[in-house]
Amino acid sequence: ELIALRQEARRLDIAPRGTVLATRSGGHVSRFRGRGVEFDESRVYQTGDDPRNMDWRVTARSGQPHVKVFREERERPVWLLVDIGASMRFGTRVAFKSAIADQAAALLAWAASDKGDRVGGLVFDETRHFERRPVARTAGLLPLLKALSEAPIPGEQGGHATLRDAAQHLVQLVRPGSLVF
Repeated sequence: ELIALRQEARRLDIAPRGTVLATRSGGHVSRFRGRGVEFDESRVYQTGDDPRNMDWRVTARSGQPHVKVFREERERPVWLLVDIGASMRFGTRVAFKSAIADQAAALLAWAASDKGDRVGGLVFDETRHFERRPVARTAGLLPLLKALSEAPIPGEQGGHATLRDAAQHLVQLVRPGSLVF
């Protein structure tokens, strides 16, 4: 069921609103400048600039040599923090809260993976936790979906008693530029 949500996830837009600070190349604009794909600006030529980047149109209009500057595209790590503990094992006539959390996490994971981002996460309850650092393509996504669908969690002993404990543990793992759900 979680794998089937991939079709629904294509309608989600989890594009970053700000700058991505990740270090791997990918599909999001970074604040780092260099020889990337996306044009950023033209500026006055400085000694040492690559003459292959000359902006001939601006140079012709201004009479001064100008070069094009590009922004690199970056791959963003996406982290999912999912509580499937006892506090999530109740619900309405439709589904348990933990099942809805699993579906929401799967939708976000598929949306991120389809945009070329690396997906990882932390799934936990009171006794165990499953931790997966963000990995490209479905290598990080499928083990995470498996952990969401299985009970008990196939992970390490020593779960997190509260969401706060799990979030504090996640803060130690997350690098700048990551997106956390």
